[in-house]
Amino acid sequence: PIANSHRSLYNVGYMKRTHGLSLLVVLAILVTGVTHSGQAQSSDSVYVSETGHWIWGDFLQTYNSVPDPLLYFGYPITEDFNDPITNQRVQYFQRARFEFHSELPPGAQVILGNLGRELHRIADAPVPNNFTPWDVNKRYFPQTGHIVSNAFLAFFDAHGRETFMGFPLTEAFLANGGVVQYFEKVRMEWHPENPAAYQVQLGLLGTERYAQVGPAR
Repeated sequence: PIANSHRSLYNVGYMKRTHGLSLLVVLAILVTGVTHSGQAQSSDSVYVSETGHWIWGDFLQTYNSVPDPLLYFGYPITEDFNDPITNQRVQYFQRARFEFHSELPPGAQVILGNLGRELHRIADAPVPNNFTPWDVNKRYFPQTGHIVSNAFLAFFDAHGRETFMGFPLTEAFLANGGVVQYFEKVRMEWHPENPAAYQVQLGLLGTERYAQVGPAR
């Protein structure tokens, strides 16, 4: 279901986008010889006054790796902490969860958690690949057996595709009066009441999932 707070995403996040990271970062310091929560690859850190949390090291590098962090990730809602179930360093953001995987090559050790799969645990049954192949507004994904189309497809192509979204788990469907579609990492939402550039938004899956798993241990 779409929480009521999703309807205010445009006011909460996207109206602030025009100022870029300047709204996120109220303090930037260089910490020499000091690490936070076991992450030593980078000493950069920023404090986000909107939610009162820090972003450090490799997580900050990943956060800054996209042109619009608010659109992709939202604000941080926790510090980074050690997940007691997976024993990985993680940090929750409004729309994402960052995970630190030490077994991966340096520079690629932070990945996005599969929040879409965790919140939509039973993926919908695959649909037949029977749409017109030359329809540029639709695309069939054999990896999961689902179709992405129209504005959702345009958003998918413009914002990192499966790297940031994962593959679709469902078709687009109605939920609480709105159109949504689940992907492995995100939920796309259609907000026709917004200006054209902001009619597709990413749901607050990080906030929703963190509400389920509880506070940082």
